[in-house]
Amino acid sequence: MQHQSDVELNDDENLNRTVARYMLDTLTDLSKTLTVETVAIAKWLLSSLLAVNGAAAVATWPIAMSPGIKVASCACFALGVLLPLVAGYMSLKTSKTMSWEVGKMIGYWLTVADDGERVASIEADHLDLPRKAERAGQPAMRLGWTSILAFVLGLIFAGAGILINR
Repeated sequence: MQHQSDVELNDDENLNRTVARYMLDTLTDLSKTLTVETVAIAKWLLSSLLAVNGAAAVATWPIAMSPGIKVASCACFALGVLLPLVAGYMSLKTSKTMSWEVGKMIGYWLTVADDGERVASIEADHLDLPRKAERAGQPAMRLGWTSILAFVLGLIFAGAGILINR
């Protein structure tokens, strides 16, 4: 993909200032989304995984079954509790990193709004932000899915333990 040169970008300073104001509004909304909505959704999902796995471990422990199967089942549930905690920590770090990136973009566009001068290389770097955000969020997402898998495995072990004990 070929990017515009600095000269082409700076043909019209008034247009650049208009673009800068638009970008500032857009980035401000993005920043709010990152810090409010995304965190709220992540908090709800992670809390749900913690609650479901924790409750399953507590409910499974008193059921009569082979000790080995009971331990395997509860270990899966315990892993299902631990993984969302790690995912939450990773999400927090990702949110901080992405907020920093958005802050740099806001700083750039504030400068453009002031002086009307755009820099093609900086804007090219900004185009990579969505891909950076997606890559940064993948480890936490994988941990969340692994927590769900741990829950399912815990249920399978508990079900097998109950059936074998009958």
